[in-house]
Amino acid sequence: MILQERIAQIVRVLEVAGLNDTTVAALRERFADMHFTYCMDDDVTAARPVAETPGFNVYLVDGREHCLRFTTQWDAATGVVLAAVDEVVNPPSGVACRVCNNLEAEEGSQIQRHNVGTGPE
Repeated sequence: MILQERIAQIVRVLEVAGLNDTTVAALRERFADMHFTYCMDDDVTAARPVAETPGFNVYLVDGREHCLRFTTQWDAATGVVLAAVDEVVNPPSGVACRVCNNLEAEEGSQIQRHNVGTGPE
């Protein structure tokens, strides 16, 4: 069984940190009792998400029997599928863009800075 509060906590983490391999690995470590799958949302068919955001959807998985299957039943859920949609998940507007900072540090180049969510100015 997965509690709705835990899904809300996972969603908050993903909204801040973004959905990526590093974040999913950290979630797997933090919530070792749950199964996590990370994929693109267009890979998921015939399932209804329990949480939807502009950058990702969260689906419940029931793994109690031999095969995994999607479910919407909280008491049957043993894991989640974190499915990235085409849009990028950004921290709140006004936060410095980490991608720009990382690119500048790695390449030593001058790039035009912007705030996350506003795009280059």
